[in-house]
Amino acid sequence: MPSLEERFQAAVPVLAQLGRVDAKGDPVVSPMFRELAPDQWRIIQEACFGVLWTRDVLTTRQRSIITIASLAVLRRDENLRGHIASGLDLGLGPEEILEVILHLLFYAGAPITNTALGVVDEVFKQRGIDAQMARVFDPTEDAEAVHQRGMETRAQLFPDLSHPSDTASEPQRAMEAYIVDYFWGSVWSRPGLSLQDRVIIAIAATATLGLEPLVSGYSRAALRLGLTSDQVEEVCFHLSFYIGVPMSLRAANTARQAMANAT
Repeated sequence: MPSLEERFQAAVPVLAQLGRVDAKGDPVVSPMFRELAPDQWRIIQEACFGVLWTRDVLTTRQRSIITIASLAVLRRDENLRGHIASGLDLGLGPEEILEVILHLLFYAGAPITNTALGVVDEVFKQRGIDAQMARVFDPTEDAEAVHQRGMETRAQLFPDLSHPSDTASEPQRAMEAYIVDYFWGSVWSRPGLSLQDRVIIAIAATATLGLEPLVSGYSRAALRLGLTSDQVEEVCFHLSFYIGVPMSLRAANTARQAMANAT
């Protein structure tokens, strides 16, 4: 078992990848931590960056995407600003970061994702980045084609999902069509991120929001898309430092049970 000091030092290469070291290669520590709570920083560096971020079950890129998604949903704008910058330093493309934010649109809602987009815009402008996500939404496209694409995309994750019955209310049928057209046909089917990336974002967002039934469904869907059960649980483990251990454990237990019952 690595010593506490070894864990602490293991964080340094991770922090370097995330652009959080100075010219000498030493971690950049806020004066607040130095003056008020040095032990708090010690725990953050050691437990978060020296333990969680160094685990090889997920790639550092995947962990960056998970963190950005969770912080955006939580409206932790200052932390989000830092992790967008870190994602860029790590090698995430500007367009990929924009796609992460767009993918959250129907999970967190437009006001929260629009706020997150504003944070992205600030970071990009500070860095002189001129970027725009791929413009693939075509208002002249046949609506039935969009609907069919949505159905096909959804079926890759949820092949057994039933349609509203003949006795469903008009709002229920309308909402079903709306979700298929926009959630699945216009967002999930976009280029720029793989379906594995998108399902990881979905698990991170729904776990952050405490939506266990959706964590359960997306965990099973992740297996269909080629992720392992360990990788799915690791998403929840990674979130422990951002949403707290209780919610992280609850999400991990939900995911574990769902995958154990998957056929």
